[in-house]
Amino acid sequence: MDKKDILKKVDHTLLGQTATWDDIRGILDDAMKYEAASACIPAAYVKQAAEYVAGKLPICTVIGFPNGYNTTAVKVFETKDAIANGASEIDMVINIGFLKDGRYEEVENEIRAIHEACDGRILKVIIETCLLTEEEKIKMCEIVTNAGLILAVLIQWEKCDIFFVFYRENSKDGTFYLSIIIHSQGDGMMCLIYLAFTVSCAGSAVAWCTSAFVKFITHKRNPPFCYCL
Repeated sequence: MDKKDILKKVDHTLLGQTATWDDIRGILDDAMKYEAASACIPAAYVKQAAEYVAGKLPICTVIGFPNGYNTTAVKVFETKDAIANGASEIDMVINIGFLKDGRYEEVENEIRAIHEACDGRILKVIIETCLLTEEEKIKMCEIVTNAGLILAVLIQWEKCDIFFVFYRENSKDGTFYLSIIIHSQGDGMMCLIYLAFTVSCAGSAVAWCTSAFVKFITHKRNPPFCYCL
């Protein structure tokens, strides 16, 4: 697997509140140049971005971001609006309060409602593990898995944001993928660890076949580079 294969799994992202169109356009240009999986940007720029890339790059945006406490109706509307404007992928934030209230069915139903609104497009689910107990983390893994979706997890540790994305891309060959993104809050350095693996179970035996790759980029739009662990 070469650099392009790795970058095809990476969402090039800019969600800062002060992001301007010039900033967004820079993200789009880089994402197209390095053939990233998508560009994840604020919903207000989706239509302009989709027109700018003209089908050369999937556009991703966030729903209920960053706090997740919008009503389901609002999140569904946001989703449909984003898709109408040209979004190819949706990243949603769960209702953390509902999870802590034990309203698990409502949390899952919301995910399913947004998934339906996506109309076949990719939906990824963001949970804030730094706000959850171990039991709640396990429960959310169960809920998202039951819904058959992608799980995205953010952990904050030692002045770093650690973002995990776990998903199953191809149900036929049993391949799973895990992306781990580490962002240093001090110098803006980012690290991506990407793993592709298969899991086969025979009774209690589980075999993991993994390959890992790492990429670093800075927040100043420097060209990405990678090396193999």
